[in-house]
Amino acid sequence: MTPTDWIDRTARTLTIEADAPLDDLEPLLALTEGALIVGGGDGSRAAHEVTVLQERMARFLVTRAGFRTLAFDGDRELGEALDTFVRAGSGDPRRMLRDSEPFWNVASFLRLVLWSREFNRAHPGDEVRFLGANMGADAVAAWGVIPPSPDDPHNMHALERGFAERLAAWHTATGHRAFFWSTTSHASNGPGRAVHFPPSTPRGQRNAGSLLRDRFGSAYRPIGFTFGHGQVRAYGSGGVLDVPRPGGALVEHTLDAAGPPGPAYLLDLRTSAPPAFAAWRDAPARIRMVGPGYDPAHDADHCMTGGSLREWFDALVHVHEVTRTEPPS
Repeated sequence: MTPTDWIDRTARTLTIEADAPLDDLEPLLALTEGALIVGGGDGSRAAHEVTVLQERMARFLVTRAGFRTLAFDGDRELGEALDTFVRAGSGDPRRMLRDSEPFWNVASFLRLVLWSREFNRAHPGDEVRFLGANMGADAVAAWGVIPPSPDDPHNMHALERGFAERLAAWHTATGHRAFFWSTTSHASNGPGRAVHFPPSTPRGQRNAGSLLRDRFGSAYRPIGFTFGHGQVRAYGSGGVLDVPRPGGALVEHTLDAAGPPGPAYLLDLRTSAPPAFAAWRDAPARIRMVGPGYDPAHDADHCMTGGSLREWFDALVHVHEVTRTEPPS
């Protein structure tokens, strides 16, 4: 049985409609049983359908699995402002997101913020909290270094450690189960992950997900988000990039050739599997990263390496075709 055969047989179809019922996500109950933090990371921050699925997953974990913190890898100050809004209704979240990084000023993230406010109004005493996991100036005080820019693959140690420390401290303080909306490079369990943004030369470094796995063991549960092809929003701007179908060097090549009928699917990577699929899942992998300087003509060169799918993730969500994210209307 080939890897595509196994994916066809075992994956579960997902909808990409934001307002659809959440029943298609029921397999998450088994996937996240016993988890204290679930990481949800994608490789572009710029594909609308992926952000819809991250938003739907967050709402599912709140309503069906009792999660009460929605964390993201944005600034601590933005997190505190959003937390105040969802708890007390103070402030204007549209303005907050307009003033933030472009990948947070998207319709799906705003919809999650507004939904959380309504959830809290209906559940006094059992509120959803928002957490910005980027420690910012706190990292300088703690480690004597300036947290690097997120688009610098060579100096990420303080940033990654900051995410992990912030999430761990928040769990200790609140006891909440948390969903961590982030990127593949931060949320995967990647003790040796290397991010390739040509022409820079990558080097392997521990990421936040691997530190969270050390801290929480299997109670940290990373889920990866991938896609096949389509249009995405250019990193840091309103431009558009046409991302081609993945070549054979990328794991997306196999993922995109497989799956049940539908626009997207969920694949559990933890289950025992036939040898061909297990060998593919456990082999050193190259997964697409659409970031600074992305060049569609050299798609496979923009990637993450330094591990296998099985090491990085407990499950994958794959979308076949995507469109670019847009600012909220």
